Amino acid sequence: MKRLLKNLKNMKVQILILLGILFLTALFHQPALTQSTLWIQLASSITIAILAEFAFFGAVKSSSIQSATITGAIVALLLAPGIDLKILWFTVSAAIASKALLHFPSGRHIFNPAATGLLLTTCFFSNRINWWGFSNPYIIIVLGGFILFNLNRLALVFSYILFRCLGVLVFSNGILSIDMFMLHNLFFIFIMLVEPMTTPYKRVKQWQFGGGTALLASLFFSVTPSFGGDLMALLSMNLLRPVLRGK
Repeated sequence: MKRLLKNLKNMKVQILILLGILFLTALFHQPALTQSTLWIQLASSITIAILAEFAFFGAVKSSSIQSATITGAIVALLLAPGIDLKILWFTVSAAIASKALLHFPSGRHIFNPAATGLLLTTCFFSNRINWWGFSNPYIIIVLGGFILFNLNRLALVFSYILFRCLGVLVFSNGILSIDMFMLHNLFFIFIMLVEPMTTPYKRVKQWQFGGGTALLASLFFSVTPSFGGDLMALLSMNLLRPVLRGK
């Protein structure tokens, strides 16, 4: 019982539980014939991620396996149901490879792994992200908010939403609408934007990071509306991680 409670306090375990709940609720809204395909897609993506972790890093700790599982689950939840296995393999492998090949002198990886893999897949295969795993905004806000409160990462969420609205207002000729709140992209905001290894810890730096990501996303979407503006903005801000020094 004590071990179970200890695991439940683990941030990565909490994120995996959140992703699992999102998967199950999204699965409920899919046709019966598609559901078995999605189970295979999730299992394949996680398996590829774990194997890639061992391939690039050798013997790894349980925490690294948990990180790989999170990356695999995110990819499975965002690529279109029934995606070609070769594309799934490329996306997940590229995500894990980015941690091993692209890192700062300190050894910390530069880019958000899942975002890297997904954006590369979009570039090479013209595969738009499906976001089918974003099944319920209330689950993401309540459970995701609880996790981010414990992680001291809520400033990233509020800064992104605030400056995303400001950015859209600037690039939409002053037209204000509810769509500016980007409610369809809460998955990105609560799960991908806040990845601890590639974002600042201090609150002031989080406001800078979240705000900068939001403004860049607004700019990218205005230039290439059909491309992954959020992901491009996130990866761009990842490069500034040494400048926004935090814990």
